[in-house]
Amino acid sequence: MQNLDFSDNVVVSLDKTSLRDLGVISLVKLNASRNYISETYEEAFLGQSKLQTVDLSCNSLMNTEAKTFIRNPSLEILSLSSNQYLRLPEEGPLLYSQSLRVLKLSDCNF
Repeated sequence: MQNLDFSDNVVVSLDKTSLRDLGVISLVKLNASRNYISETYEEAFLGQSKLQTVDLSCNSLMNTEAKTFIRNPSLEILSLSSNQYLRLPEEGPLLYSQSLRVLKLSDCNF
């Protein structure tokens, strides 16, 4: 499976085994927009080395673990837009990524 779209559902979190439990191993694009996701765990995307695009817009994210995407060397586009509760960390970066080219943060209350 290369593309996974579970937008417009009632998903509340992405924990460290969510994708692995679904048998997803070579994901390229994930659309998890318009859910109720309030948190993502550091290991949520572990093993997804081909992952290029993640859309987590229009959720209830409050924060992200800075190292959530550090092991995704192909990640280029990340949308966190319209997460009204998302806060910048008091110390340190929002996230670590050497491959990220586009970070969408519009309509977040920073």
